Formats: sequence, C-alpha cells, structure tokens
Amino acid sequence: LMPGVSWRQGFALETAMTFLLMNTALHTADDFRAAGLMAPWARGSTLTFCILLGYPLTGASLSPARTLGPNLFAGLLFATPGTLVYFTAPFVGAWLAAALWKCLALMQVPRVKRDPQ
Repeated sequence: LMPGVSWRQGFALETAMTFLLMNTALHTADDFRAAGLMAPWARGSTLTFCILLGYPLTGASLSPARTLGPNLFAGLLFATPGTLVYFTAPFVGAWLAAALWKCLALMQVPRVKRDPQ
C-alpha cells in the first residue's frame, strides 16, 4: 500500500476493483447477455480503468498471483503489513461478483426455444 493509504482503505479499493473486473468478465461471458464482439473491449477497458484508479493508491494488484510471485522471490512476502490486503481482498471482490451474477441469473426468465420451422 502506498503511504497515506490505510489497511481498510486499501482493502475496500482492492475489493471494489476486483468486483468490477470479475463482474464484467462474468456478465460478458454470460449466454443471456450475448456481448459478442464488445466483450474483449469491455473487459480491457474495465481493467484499464481499475489500474488507472488503483495504481497510485494500492498498486492495483487485482490478483493474489500478481503479488505473490514478485514478493516471494524478492523476500518481501510479509515484510509490509499491507501485503495481506492483496491476498484477501481479491477473493472477497470475486465472491461478491459471483454472488451478484448468480442472483441475477436466478431472477431471469428462461428463454423458450422456438422451432425453426
């Protein structure tokens, strides 16, 4: 975490950014929404937005793997107290996005396939 950013602020920001990214990924991959050719653009622009928003404050990890590898080889795995944020917040954000997607999927009326004849 950058200086001036508390553990709670970093946790909330990393959770929100992961939620946005996972929510976009789930909804553009969903059969009901059929994003088509706009799906890669939506995912890429969401990732860009999250990085531009979060990098100055938390480094915009958005993934435990992105933090684990460099910190493990540099010997900084638990050197700073804010490192735990990068291992917990993405799981919370992804779980919230999956829960929202599941709730919205359960509320949808199933499509009835019509016979092409």
